[in-house]
Amino acid sequence: MQYTSFILKDQMYAIPVKWVREIIRLPKVTEVPLTPDYIKGISNLRGEVFPIIDLKKRLGIEGDIPENAKTIVIRKDDDIFGIIVDRTSQVIDVGEKDIEKASTSNEFIENVIRIDDTIYMILEIDKFIEKNREIEGKEKQNRQQRGTLSEKKKEDIVQENYVQLVTFEMGDEIYGFLIKDVQEIIRYREPNEVPNMPDYVKGVIDLRNIILPVVDLRTMLDIPWIAPDEFTKVIVVQTEDAKIGFIVDRIREVLRIGESKIKEPPSIIKARDRNEIKGIVKVENETIMLLDPVVLIPQEVVGLSDTEVEDQSEEGVITQERQYVVFKLGDEHYGVDIEKVKEINRLTNITRVPRSPKFVEGVMNLRGEILPIIDLRKRFELEKAEINDFTRIIVIDINDKRTGFIVDYVEGVEKISDTYIDELTASLEIGETARFINKVARMDDKLILILNIEDVLSKKEEDQLEKVIAKTKKKTQKEGETETKKEKKRPKKLKRAK
Repeated sequence: MQYTSFILKDQMYAIPVKWVREIIRLPKVTEVPLTPDYIKGISNLRGEVFPIIDLKKRLGIEGDIPENAKTIVIRKDDDIFGIIVDRTSQVIDVGEKDIEKASTSNEFIENVIRIDDTIYMILEIDKFIEKNREIEGKEKQNRQQRGTLSEKKKEDIVQENYVQLVTFEMGDEIYGFLIKDVQEIIRYREPNEVPNMPDYVKGVIDLRNIILPVVDLRTMLDIPWIAPDEFTKVIVVQTEDAKIGFIVDRIREVLRIGESKIKEPPSIIKARDRNEIKGIVKVENETIMLLDPVVLIPQEVVGLSDTEVEDQSEEGVITQERQYVVFKLGDEHYGVDIEKVKEINRLTNITRVPRSPKFVEGVMNLRGEILPIIDLRKRFELEKAEINDFTRIIVIDINDKRTGFIVDYVEGVEKISDTYIDELTASLEIGETARFINKVARMDDKLILILNIEDVLSKKEEDQLEKVIAKTKKKTQKEGETETKKEKKRPKKLKRAK
């Protein structure tokens, strides 16, 4: 039988050649939070995503990864992963007489190869896989149980009539589209010009093999033009007639509001035939003008838009697409199914709650509702980052309790076909992380970790969070009662006699 040999520090190791798919340089790695230190992360190799393991750390061997380290990509049945080694050696032919029991107590080394004066430790790859499948199985069972409980609770909830808005800035004003009209939000890139078009038509871009006309919304709304910058985004909307990209200055928030809050535009706007504004929404001290994409799309560009074709796999099976809110924590990208996101808000004043769990940043008053705020960096045990203008709060429901999660930056909304989404392999021992990250999307030159954000907290942590909410409500109620008593004790002013 043939074995591939490699070196870790000064010791020789070996694995069967039949399991070695290829040997490559250390690839670009996307870190996965809350994994053991020997898990470097995941990597995308020609469209296949797999975990990368620092074998030295996994075997308890001291030492850093050398600059010229190699990655051995291993495939066994449906499991694929990479192990980082100092360097590879040679392929050796091994007979049964050359294999004997190992004297080491390491759980991943049972046998050794002895050829002449050289000893090769045989790495038991099956042990990696068996152990990780056991962990993944337990986590999957926990997810299913949690999902069943959540569905039972939802049966008793009366659905309110809410809509979601994607809001954005144009000059000094705030505008919005209904999220049902928004296909995705992408970074701005220079379009290819199309001759004999109005000045607001900037050209077309190639969006995943679809020709997308791009329109400057500033010019259409008679707002002075400014040059695009790093904050400029393109909101892609879809109507019955066409798919069009609208250039906007900056994405602001995703808001969840009751339909009753959308008011008719003032009569002065209607009198001026500004029918692109279909409604006005007032949120706190801000006014949002809700735009109608059907009215905005000019007939000149309808012919430029490609008809959307259904995505198909190589076997010809029609695949589905989903919208994901994509955000960043540090250098890594994360995605959350947009159907799970209630809204996205700027970070306002947070009230600290004494003796609360370390991942709870505090509570925030969101239009009269008290929300616990969780710092995802703290939850994922990442380095602390300064709050800035790009910091956002993603609001979701955890077991029907609204909760906010702090993220560094929301990149936008991306429409991703399930063709580009892979299950994280069971051969990756991600333990707790398997509860809330079990898929990854391959998008251009980046990997997006698909987050089951409602499962980020364990049952114990959810109980801790409920205590924080109860404590805050009790304190708020007590403060209200105290203020009422003070009002009653204040002496009434006597009226002066005339």
